[in-house]
Amino acid sequence: MRRLRSKTTSSDLNRIASLRSPTPSTAPFSMAVELPPDVLYYIFVLAQAGVSDPRHLSTTVSHVCQLWRAVAVRASILWTTVTFDSDRSRFNDEALFLERSREASLEIEITGQPFDTPGTSTTRLRAILALIRPHS
Repeated sequence: MRRLRSKTTSSDLNRIASLRSPTPSTAPFSMAVELPPDVLYYIFVLAQAGVSDPRHLSTTVSHVCQLWRAVAVRASILWTTVTFDSDRSRFNDEALFLERSREASLEIEITGQPFDTPGTSTTRLRAILALIRPHS
């Protein structure tokens, strides 16, 4: 199990505090959707500590409903694991994770082929470093 990140930032909590819970519903699945935003935040952080791929969790919870998306997008700690595949030429998803991670510490992994192919690999490495540099 991944170690729980103890840094739940106060700025995350301030962003989440501005959200409002939806009005109660009688639908059977609605209990999870009606949780207060700060409770959802802590559930997401705890869930992230227990999964093997935290990137999948952050993306998944941000697609459940409007409230979950709003909480997930404001919870910078959910977006701090960023994996770059050096075989790809575009890094749109990675750039989004970096943007949403805000000031939180990052865990960065670069996968794919070694950077030994002249030209293309150097260009891709420079693109990756250009995205990461503002967060250092």
